[in-house]
Amino acid sequence: MKTFTKKSLSLVLAMLMALSALTTGTVSVFAEEKPAQYYDNICVSGTASNGVSKEISFTAPKTGYYSVILTKAPQKENGSTPSVEFEVNEKIVDEDEGSSTENYGSDYSYGITRFYSVVNNVLTYTNGYLPAQDMVNLVKGRTYTIEVVAGANTNAYLTIVQSDFLYYLDTYYDRLTYNSKLETTVNPATGKEEQTEMICPYTESSYYSVGICARIIGYDGTSTNVAIPASITGYPVKSVSLSNTITPLKNRITTVSIPDGVEDIYGMSRFYSLSYINFPSSLKSIGDNAFAYCHSITGRITIPSGVEYVGDYAFYDTGASSVEITNLNTEMGVQSVGYTEILNTATADPSDTTSQNVNGFLIVAPAGSLASKYAAENGFTSYDRASCIAGNHPYSVKKKSATLFATGYSKGTCPVCGASYSKTAAKKTFKISSVKSSKRGTIVVKAPKQSGITGYQIQYSTSSKFTKSTTKTVTVKTTKALSKTISGLKAGKKYYVRVRATGKTSSGKTAYSKFTPTKSIKVKK
Repeated sequence: MKTFTKKSLSLVLAMLMALSALTTGTVSVFAEEKPAQYYDNICVSGTASNGVSKEISFTAPKTGYYSVILTKAPQKENGSTPSVEFEVNEKIVDEDEGSSTENYGSDYSYGITRFYSVVNNVLTYTNGYLPAQDMVNLVKGRTYTIEVVAGANTNAYLTIVQSDFLYYLDTYYDRLTYNSKLETTVNPATGKEEQTEMICPYTESSYYSVGICARIIGYDGTSTNVAIPASITGYPVKSVSLSNTITPLKNRITTVSIPDGVEDIYGMSRFYSLSYINFPSSLKSIGDNAFAYCHSITGRITIPSGVEYVGDYAFYDTGASSVEITNLNTEMGVQSVGYTEILNTATADPSDTTSQNVNGFLIVAPAGSLASKYAAENGFTSYDRASCIAGNHPYSVKKKSATLFATGYSKGTCPVCGASYSKTAAKKTFKISSVKSSKRGTIVVKAPKQSGITGYQIQYSTSSKFTKSTTKTVTVKTTKALSKTISGLKAGKKYYVRVRATGKTSSGKTAYSKFTPTKSIKVKK
């Protein structure tokens, strides 16, 4: 993997980019002789054994970052491999100090590599070249010199593209399965490579370099909703990191959209406003600390089935409440999910922190998977979605008991699959326990205690219809069972009695139950 260790790195990391191909050009620099034209076809025939060089002038139409790419593989002849490299320079004229040249990048050379493929179950390869590429920060209106150096018999093309994404070109790998391959040999007479088929006695499956990709490592655009491109300058994007984004922009980015084809994601820790990021089905790895301290990520994190590794502290101290992992073999790193950071109360240091489990964190994963093992080892609840399919839901239940004055309910929501149910409980009934007359001119009315009752209204009448002129009402304030003696009644007379309870609604208003069924009693003489 190419690393940015030269002088250009410090310039690149100062600011970063998002794709906007505002300026693009391709220059053929070592081909047949043609008239030189600005930013078009600038050609030189490379014939000298020690190589040739060409200087190309480029005036930046806009301040920003530019990707300088030297592509198209050198021609091989007589077993030699010509070198190809470039430098980006700016000539600076100072009235006092004279002229000087500032170097923006040097010795960016083609990398010779092999690209493998399987045809008819045979592993084979072709020789290829990784383009020389660098990112440079240029200023609008300034003219820069790009010096290209190549060996003999070389055909190379220079492309300059303005981009708001910082990236580098690299080979990428894929798993190839085959049962025979081509063995490489060198003909001692000619010194050239030859290939002879070798049959393998068993099927082999392993990772091989299969092409060239772009790997994004930063962003310097203006949008807070970052859309990662599927390709840059024709190369597919295989990995995404925004770690080199300047801090003020990190704090403002809210969404990152990742296209299918990206295989690795990392380097988005401490993006405090980041609340949404999609994980494409092509994803294979989520790196260490990938989204650590992204507090705005909430709810459930769903990991695609192709992910082989969730890195150490990948989702440490986010707002996530659960994670779903469907792959049996997805490896879980140290405290990769389900942990938050808190102050360490065991010390007096106000900056000392420690980790603890997120309360109620749920891991949805197949039984026997590495994720379910992670759950058991870290004290998290794990649940297999297959149980939901079978109808066994771990419902999270909320209940409210019914009273005389309001219906009750039982509601459940499955935290795994979202299935729900709702049942209503009817208002409770109320009835008189007894009405007795054991003394002359009196009756005793009794009713049981029930939750929510704050009092009772007793109505008695000589009319079964409780006409107004024959009905009297007695109010009893108590939360206990009713036992009320009513005196002064006509001895030997038949009376009709009914009762209703009083209570409070959830809003604090007085409420009344329905009257109980009527009971009749003959008053003792």
